[in-house]
Amino acid sequence: MKIYLGFTGNKQVAEWMRKYDCGWGFNPTNYSKNFREQFFLDNGCFTAYKNATPWDEVAFYDYLRDFTSYKPDFTVIPDKVACGMDSFDFSIKHMNRIPHPRYLAVQDGMWSNCIHKYLLENGKTFDGIFVGGTVPWKLSTAKMWTDTAHGHGLKCHVGRIGTFQGYALCNSYGVDSVDGTNPSRNNNERPLMMFKEQSNVYDWMDVSE
Repeated sequence: MKIYLGFTGNKQVAEWMRKYDCGWGFNPTNYSKNFREQFFLDNGCFTAYKNATPWDEVAFYDYLRDFTSYKPDFTVIPDKVACGMDSFDFSIKHMNRIPHPRYLAVQDGMWSNCIHKYLLENGKTFDGIFVGGTVPWKLSTAKMWTDTAHGHGLKCHVGRIGTFQGYALCNSYGVDSVDGTNPSRNNNERPLMMFKEQSNVYDWMDVSE
């Protein structure tokens, strides 16, 4: 399972990222073009939600153009946090403006049957599923979304997972990748080290970043 870290200029975090074969998670307000590692492009919708500010569509597409000549592992199609099918409809409106590989963000209130027919009709419209939403919802549905993605030949990513417990749980579900800011924000190597060593310590509390 691939782990992406929140971008930071901290050299020690960059060393851990290389040591544990991680990547960077970029967003429109926090990114760099001076790097050598794998990365994905988030859309900034969660940051706007967290800060209770409007999502800046213009800034997002300017940022996307900054990476025209780069090759991200994937880009997250714009979404609406915890807004169910309203988020899906919003994503569909933006979908064709996002280059492949692109991941559909799923949110609280969405279930696999909500998008199953769409996936069948449109083939590889999406290259993966990005599990967003609130922490309890994403953890309770991550296995379903992973199975849905893999059943259609897609990958599954779970957002905002930055602890060993979260890594271990998602890995047990077969999730392809996760991202979180805990190691970067708290200058904390331990979750990465524990996951790398596959520690037997399982405390399923507090698995979010």
